[in-house]
Amino acid sequence: MKKLILLSVFLISLVSFGQKKLYVDDMGNFQNGYLVVRKGDHLRFVDTTGTELEIDNINLLPSENSGILLGMQKNGFFINKDNNRSFLDGQDGIRNLKGEYVIEPKYSITRENGYYIVEHTSNLRTISYEVLDENCNSIFKISESFRSKRPIIPLTNNIIAIANKESYSVRYKLLFIAEGRETDYVYGDFGNTKNGFIKASKYIKNEGKFKWGFLNEKGEVVIDFVYTNPPGDFDNHLAVVKNLEGKSGYINDKNEVVIEPTLIKAYGFINGRALVRVHTSQRENGKINNGYRIINTKGEIIYNLKNLEPFWMPHDYYKKTVINRNNTIILRGSQSGKSILNLDNLELIQTEFIQIDRFDSGLSLVTFFDDKNQIQKGFANKKGELIFIKAKREF
Repeated sequence: MKKLILLSVFLISLVSFGQKKLYVDDMGNFQNGYLVVRKGDHLRFVDTTGTELEIDNINLLPSENSGILLGMQKNGFFINKDNNRSFLDGQDGIRNLKGEYVIEPKYSITRENGYYIVEHTSNLRTISYEVLDENCNSIFKISESFRSKRPIIPLTNNIIAIANKESYSVRYKLLFIAEGRETDYVYGDFGNTKNGFIKASKYIKNEGKFKWGFLNEKGEVVIDFVYTNPPGDFDNHLAVVKNLEGKSGYINDKNEVVIEPTLIKAYGFINGRALVRVHTSQRENGKINNGYRIINTKGEIIYNLKNLEPFWMPHDYYKKTVINRNNTIILRGSQSGKSILNLDNLELIQTEFIQIDRFDSGLSLVTFFDDKNQIQKGFANKKGELIFIKAKREF
């Protein structure tokens, strides 16, 4: 790998910029351009200008994985629970930015791979499932009694993975809606469908185990099922792979190794940049170097993080990235404040924030001490400037 390019360092003061006050009791993070806030017993949506949407009776569902409220989804829709409806029939519906129900609140609704799965119990034995796309258009329906907790997994508008209802050992077949054909029950799990690639694990009979590979959006195998460890998603035509020794590298969409598996850790590319770790913490010229680097798609090192390390780093490398979509990465070091590395111009912005969450919609939820030494929350942009601060009205 080639050597790094040095970057500029800027120190941002919390009092250098004017901020808009959000008079709320609590707030989460932005999702798809809208923030969920709590005012008394009520939830509200606020856009990136700080304007509150005129939608009443908002009651959001928690994510099954994180417990965080499922806020605004793509194209201005959100899942809303109506507690006045019968629990047995279902209480979930889907509303738009006007607050109107496009799907009435009489179902159980979950999200899977960017799709809505609408579940309705017509009797104690049979459940009907309907798959909606991100515009809430229906693309598939089925009525069955499944044993799996994930009975159907939408992969594309034309391909649905359906669990084997006769087996406790969950395996899936692929149903091609337009063609009316299906495969055998040979698939074990699926990752994200991204940039035209469906990540899947398939049972390899002569080896007696599942291995990972990729299908295209026609269901054709484009990268054979040869990977024991799940690969990452394709971005910038590259995906992380991990060998049996636990070392990581990158392949291209032709399954050619373009960055050798010599890395301790590696994460997916965003805008031509990826975070990797080349060695564990060690001293270099009397100073600690934690081994983290930013590389380009050729594997060239464009920045050496030295004593810094990512503030937020997922264990599931094959699902998530460390670099934000707005081309930033949040770092921590020996100082109490966190830093923002702007990969557009390689500027390291040191802040006084004690916590910086992932960016969404160009803003990140931050925590800091105010001038009264009280913990405060707000939202900052990629320059480290406070845009909004949480406030209480004085009466």
